[in-house]
Amino acid sequence: MCSIHKKLAVAVALSLSAIVGCQRIVPPPTVSPVNTNPVVIDDAMKYRDWDRSTSYYQNGGTVAGGTAFIWQTHETIPEGWQRYTDVPVSLANILSMPVGLFVDSPFKPQVYRGEAVPPTYTANPPLP
Repeated sequence: MCSIHKKLAVAVALSLSAIVGCQRIVPPPTVSPVNTNPVVIDDAMKYRDWDRSTSYYQNGGTVAGGTAFIWQTHETIPEGWQRYTDVPVSLANILSMPVGLFVDSPFKPQVYRGEAVPPTYTANPPLP
């Protein structure tokens, strides 16, 4: 009986150590950053009197079930070092999956939003 308690204590210690370097799954940003540099207006553009037009495009939302995962690798960890946190984060997700089934249920449909681009002239990402 004592060995079961030791195994449980080791499992709890490993799961607690796996949480180091983890964060709760963060939803993506609602609006994507775009290049906000003003459009350069030349003399020819001043004389044009065109009507404004609007472009409509799909929102990119996908309806699917949840993943039941609660944890992900923290975004401040450099990409090369994330390989060392993948196994502990996976173990933390496996151990917390019973809770994750209620928090992020795979049986309820959820909408995963695509990239939201605010009104802009170019819709280009900001330049470095």
